[in-house]
Amino acid sequence: MIKRIILDIDGTITDMKLQISPDTIKVLRIIEEKGVRIDLCSGNVLPVMIGIRNIIGLKGFLAAENGGIILSDNEIRKDFSKDVPIEVLKAMKTKFQITEPLTNRWRETSTAFYYSGNPELVKDYAKEFDVSIQNSKFAYHILNKGQNKGHAVDVFLKLSEIRKDEVLVCGDSENDISMYMEGVHKAALSNSVDILKEKAEFVANKDYGEGVVEVLNHFGLL
Repeated sequence: MIKRIILDIDGTITDMKLQISPDTIKVLRIIEEKGVRIDLCSGNVLPVMIGIRNIIGLKGFLAAENGGIILSDNEIRKDFSKDVPIEVLKAMKTKFQITEPLTNRWRETSTAFYYSGNPELVKDYAKEFDVSIQNSKFAYHILNKGQNKGHAVDVFLKLSEIRKDEVLVCGDSENDISMYMEGVHKAALSNSVDILKEKAEFVANKDYGEGVVEVLNHFGLL
């Protein structure tokens, strides 16, 4: 029986314009009213995620900055520092034409940037440092070693004291891969990257919020 659902936000419950449909919001509220908690796990910053959770009307945990910061029951856990990512970003600015998103001013454990060139070039460059670069489709994220959404899932499991087989995860992009660990239920959307579709038990025919609703129906949660 699935007791918790862990969802990415941008490109999963939202579309590429970062909009959430009223129908998706309604369904997510119904799920929580049935007693199933919905946790959100995103590359975005915590202040933005708190606003999104409040607007939707959810009560689950939040993992911001790809697992860098976790909010549970009004307690904030920060397992990483932004010191190394900031230094890497400074170095990358001398090598590549990159720009920063406005939200970097609120990041506490990572940095992000926009880059329109070959992604392998920036990823290869990052190998000189003790960091990883992940693509969320909306930005590139410079993360500390061990900082990823899989780390957040592990923390969620410990906090909620449930088994992996009681969890369903769903995302759309490269930075969601670490959530798709052995033992949890895994779903993908029609707009998800291929590697997530390959790992998923179920792939929705629809995309974004409509795809999430299709996933929830498939797993008997509606």
